[in-house]
Amino acid sequence: MFTDFIVLSSFTHQIDCFCPCCYEDEVIMFKTGDQLILKDEHRHIPELGTYILVEVNNEKEYFISLADLESYYLQERICSFMDISLKENYLKYKIDEALKVRNEDNFRTYVQQYKQIQQLQQRLQEKKVSRIHF
Repeated sequence: MFTDFIVLSSFTHQIDCFCPCCYEDEVIMFKTGDQLILKDEHRHIPELGTYILVEVNNEKEYFISLADLESYYLQERICSFMDISLKENYLKYKIDEALKVRNEDNFRTYVQQYKQIQQLQQRLQEKKVSRIHF
């Protein structure tokens, strides 16, 4: 199972709180490029399911439903770092293939998608570099 994920498109998530002192649930905004790291800690709550501790951008931690995480993954709102590498390799192959058969439309489509992946990786790299300097 992958433990490191990246947000591909911004979305909000309602955090469920199970302590008796909470009157309202917190809503958090995940932004494109945010890093999510699944921790080993998890809780199973009868009738609600399993919740996993997720660290966001090496800053805050939240318990998020495993079902919600799976849904975000299937909706392609988040993906693993391995998925990004595989997508990059696939797009390189498709660009080469489009060049060989001289298909300009496919070439442009795949180059645009490849540029989006490169921009995402650049943002990730900048986040890592900026954290090192603090």
